[in-house]
Amino acid sequence: MPRYGIYLKLLVILSLLLSNANAAPRGYPDVPHLGYQSHYQAVWNLFDGQADEIRELKFSRETSAQHDAIFAVKYANQDWFVKTMLIHKNDPLPLHFEYEWELKEKLAGSNPLAEVNGEIAFADRAAFFTNKREQYYIASYPFLPGKTMHHYADQYNDTKSNEDFVTLKQAIYRYAQVSARLHFDPYDLPNENENLLNRPVQIYLEDRNSDNELYDPATDTVYIIDYPIDHDHYQANIIVKESLGDALTAALSNIEGIKEYVEDIKDLKDFKDVQPFIYTFISGYIDALPQYDSAPLRTMVNDVLIDQLEEMEEEEDEDEDAENTPS
Repeated sequence: MPRYGIYLKLLVILSLLLSNANAAPRGYPDVPHLGYQSHYQAVWNLFDGQADEIRELKFSRETSAQHDAIFAVKYANQDWFVKTMLIHKNDPLPLHFEYEWELKEKLAGSNPLAEVNGEIAFADRAAFFTNKREQYYIASYPFLPGKTMHHYADQYNDTKSNEDFVTLKQAIYRYAQVSARLHFDPYDLPNENENLLNRPVQIYLEDRNSDNELYDPATDTVYIIDYPIDHDHYQANIIVKESLGDALTAALSNIEGIKEYVEDIKDLKDFKDVQPFIYTFISGYIDALPQYDSAPLRTMVNDVLIDQLEEMEEEEDEDEDAENTPS
């Protein structure tokens, strides 16, 4: 009898361990657990064992710290991007992956970005799996057409051709329109003397940068890729000023010359070579909200732009000081 008692205890402990290993951690959507397997097997099972091709892709961990491994998948005559992410079990404040699923459901019936040729890239399917005593989250996204805002800025910097100038302006215009619709409901008009910069954004997307925004010239469409939001921002009111600053940085910071004109930035006419792109962003932002009074919108964008350029100047000075400081 004592021996059976020991076996029973071991069985209970084993059951608890397996239960914990397969339990979804806090901050993740309710998706299936694939069990113990390799990253490749997890990708295979994510597509129900029906993928036509699976290729692991190389990436820079410095710029993509959230990824543990990424894959390109051919399935159902479409191309898919799959990312796997290590779940840090000892992190008491996880990133909030469930926000993406909540937002996906919220926008399923009505997409405020559609009128300005904008689309958010949501995960198509997701799951958990365990490998080498670590738990991972895996999600697939459709491969998107077009190239990043960063790419179009670099291309224009290299060629200075009229064709690349026009394409970059088109990309910035559309991105500005999408940003405006993320920030404001076009029919929720401001009250008299309301400070629009302090209004909570309509849709908050955290990871805004020029490598997460894609523009497709063939369809004149901006695709926004986003990553899970920080725990401090989940279900919090993020104001327009904060999000607009990120949008301006994503749209303009990679254009050659933008940082050379920050010494006297009170008058936007001093921006010369980059002036057309600045005015394009402002025009796109205002055009996306035709029901609003354009004057306060223009002032708002100008004020945030000046703040962002001053920050760029400070960051550049700090980088130069660091380079010139003997180690």
